[in-house]
Amino acid sequence: MKIILLLFLIVGITGCECHQSAGGIILDKNSKTPVGRVIINITENDTSAAGNSRSSFSLDNGQFNIDRTINGRGECPDFYLYFSKKGYQPLRKKFSPVSANDTVLLEKIPFNADISPVISLPEFDKLVDNSILLLKTKKLADIPDSGHIQIMMALNTIEMSVKKVSFAKRFTGGRYDALLKIVAGTKYIADIIKVYPKWMPNRGYGILFSKTEHGAVWYTCSLCGV
Repeated sequence: MKIILLLFLIVGITGCECHQSAGGIILDKNSKTPVGRVIINITENDTSAAGNSRSSFSLDNGQFNIDRTINGRGECPDFYLYFSKKGYQPLRKKFSPVSANDTVLLEKIPFNADISPVISLPEFDKLVDNSILLLKTKKLADIPDSGHIQIMMALNTIEMSVKKVSFAKRFTGGRYDALLKIVAGTKYIADIIKVYPKWMPNRGYGILFSKTEHGAVWYTCSLCGV
């Protein structure tokens, strides 16, 4: 009786496992050349954010292979893979439980001078001051899309800009530290995804919000070399 019970338990546990796999090649949508070192994450549906699983990477020749075993009952469900690489639009694609020889096409992000302009230092300082004013006087949900884009532009520049020789941060003290302080106090980084729940991490470009169609972009200053 014990032997029969043990076998039943083993069969029951095995029957609850579901194996999902996907493989193929990632190509540039226009040139049809392989795209290597693409970051790949498994997502549970077509709207969930990526990053819930350990990241995998495509090979230099664009080939990728993803597999996992999950608990499940009945038929294995379809699953989604989220592909991201700096310079390309992120892509979420649906796969059947066992999929092979798939072709994934990634589209390059076109340069847009209106989204990534080069501005003067006084113009950038005004952008920072406007961002501080918005965060002091409005709730995050009441700030328009254009205001959030301003804030993200200012934050990205302050955090990422360094001097060419010393690699020290270019924008420190005064209004720059004031913006970082109010951002920390309002928990802006954590709460912005509550304002825009449909978001996607775009590695190397911050966070993309589908509602604004702009997302977080780098903002550069023409006087950054001083």
